[in-house]
Amino acid sequence: MKKLTMKRLYKLGSFLGIAGLLVLIGAKANNFLQNPQYQDDKVVFAKKSRSQNKVNKSFNVKDFDQVKLNTNRPDIKFVVGKTFSVQANGTNRAHIELTRVSVKNRKLTIYDKPTGHHNYGGYTVTITVPNKNSIKKVTGNCDISDIYFKGLNIPSIAVKTGYGDVIFNHVNSENVSVKQTNGDLKVLNSTIKNSTVKLSVGDLTIKNSKFKTKANLALAPDFKYSSVKIQNSSLLGNSSINLAIGDFVMTGAPKISYDLTTKPKGKIKFQSRHYTHQFSKTVPNQPLLKVNSRGNIKID
Repeated sequence: MKKLTMKRLYKLGSFLGIAGLLVLIGAKANNFLQNPQYQDDKVVFAKKSRSQNKVNKSFNVKDFDQVKLNTNRPDIKFVVGKTFSVQANGTNRAHIELTRVSVKNRKLTIYDKPTGHHNYGGYTVTITVPNKNSIKKVTGNCDISDIYFKGLNIPSIAVKTGYGDVIFNHVNSENVSVKQTNGDLKVLNSTIKNSTVKLSVGDLTIKNSKFKTKANLALAPDFKYSSVKIQNSSLLGNSSINLAIGDFVMTGAPKISYDLTTKPKGKIKFQSRHYTHQFSKTVPNQPLLKVNSRGNIKID
């Protein structure tokens, strides 16, 4: 009986020892496999480098007053600096060398060659101009990109994005057109005299700004939830906002005309008073804000 017990203990100890070794090896392997690096069309798993293999590339460009975007992966930033310049920042695996930059007839064109898949990761292209009035027009299509405008007066902006946010910060524009498949639109401390907005999936935020818009959110075929938040902002003309699914919230609301509709179960709260499905108010010689939502509407 003793021999049998000792034998069992020996087997149990051996088993636990082997199991512990396998757990240790598995943990190391897991740590090893958690940091994939991509080289050309192959995936090579290796330990993550602390330096991240950062790469910066500057492009020599002539003066320009128009910009055309045709990009797949990079985030795009428009800022004011000392000179006309374009710079790309990322890591080795971002393959910045696939980016093409050119200026012809004062039009800057930025293009990055598709990689076939998005495992190479993204990077940032910064467009710098010496004066806030340097750019007259921006157009383009971006696939997986955030687009950021800061401190600029650009008369005409028309951009389309697949997956990414569009942000206007201290921007003045005569006409803006934004079409997004999946991403948020933010207008901060800006003046947008006229705009058309189409967001399939994403939120619209307007803060400390003056604007006029025709906006449609939560578009088919996605019909995902979207929201609108407007804070301390004023209208420059009659505007309409339609939400297939989502809530509308406005604080610091201006004294203008309103036409508000919700359905089928949405509720309206206008300056602490509750209404069912429909509310309107007319203020002479003031612009009209028309909101149609399947969610709730709250205006204070």
